[in-house]
Amino acid sequence: MRPIHSGSGSGAEGVHPHGWASTQGVRPTMEDEMILGVPLGGDLHLWAVLDGHGGRETVERLSTLLPEALSGALKGTSGAELDERTVRATIEDVDRRLLAEHEEKGWTDGATALLMLCAGGTSATSLQLAQLGDSQAVLCSVFGTEALCTQHRPDDPVE
Repeated sequence: MRPIHSGSGSGAEGVHPHGWASTQGVRPTMEDEMILGVPLGGDLHLWAVLDGHGGRETVERLSTLLPEALSGALKGTSGAELDERTVRATIEDVDRRLLAEHEEKGWTDGATALLMLCAGGTSATSLQLAQLGDSQAVLCSVFGTEALCTQHRPDDPVE
């Protein structure tokens, strides 16, 4: 049995208190990564699950590139949030940069990503999700659970 790694955050400086857990699975190395409440500017924070496929190069670069790129995009706006078009364009730019690095360095791995942009500090007045792949966001509360996005599957005929 592989160990489960877990931890929690204190909710410091506008970030919600949170907990996390991960386990390696059957692969010889851990290929996944998390971004936990990284400040992008103002009271906007990034949370993400990066699901590595076939190695760690992509998730390691994404864990740096995504916060940098989204923070840069936020500086180009007048508000404390990013609109859908800006988020999409920023992610597409990060993807182009990653593809160039893959070619240059001969990487063969990849990743899916589930991002949450949370505005409003610890009072969370809004959140945006960006789903790139088969990860799924689920909201859990005392009232139950709710899927916030469709779980993508390669064997789904609709896809």
